[in-house]
Amino acid sequence: MSDSFGSCPQCGSEKVLRSHRKGVKEKVLKLLTPSIRFYRCHKCGARFIREGRDNNGAK
Repeated sequence: MSDSFGSCPQCGSEKVLRSHRKGVKEKVLKLLTPSIRFYRCHKCGARFIREGRDNNGAK
């Protein structure tokens, strides 16, 4: 289920999926830092942010 998104920092599960931005704060954060990605753990429901990759696969 994970696509090399890593594991959940809260429970350690690898069932991690991309998540939509939630609220004004996250939308502004995404505009200011386009390389970050939002994730949600399928097991415990924790939401967290990780640095993503650009279209060329570089960090």
